[in-house]
Amino acid sequence: MASLEQARAAKTEASRRFAGANVNGIGIQRVAEGFGIRVTLVEDEDRTPEDIDGVPVAFVHRGRIVKRETAETVASSGSPERSVPARSRPSEPAADRPA
Repeated sequence: MASLEQARAAKTEASRRFAGANVNGIGIQRVAEGFGIRVTLVEDEDRTPEDIDGVPVAFVHRGRIVKRETAETVASSGSPERSVPARSRPSEPAADRPA
């Protein structure tokens, strides 16, 4: 069972070991008994340890994380061919829904 302090130290070590373009992020997560490290990867890798200094490590493949465009960023980019639909609400409540 790893304590929060041990997980924080392991996270620092994981950041050093896994620094590179294939890692989206490294965080601390609760596990069955205590705390562990979660490493989010861009692509799957074979070189993944089961633990760092006794703290369990979980690897998750999520793909590349990219910033999503909003209506404001599209409007400020001056790109009229790209548009993001605005969210809208009906002006009148539907008859079958309570007001």
